[in-house]
Amino acid sequence: MAEVIEVSDAQLRFVTNTMSGIGLIKCGNDVIPFDNIIENGLELYNLFNTDIHEKVSQTDLAITAEECIP
Repeated sequence: MAEVIEVSDAQLRFVTNTMSGIGLIKCGNDVIPFDNIIENGLELYNLFNTDIHEKVSQTDLAITAEECIP
């Protein structure tokens, strides 16, 4: 895989089996590691969250809460 995306093995290890929010940005020949973990529960987290399972769960909770309101 490192050959396909043209990163070193060390750079690939940086993103192998890591938490969400950690990764590599590649622009041309430059590869920049980043750690942008955002605390769960913050509005910023909700805006940038791409975890479909969490999104569905949040939607289900919102629908359940609306059903309980008279």
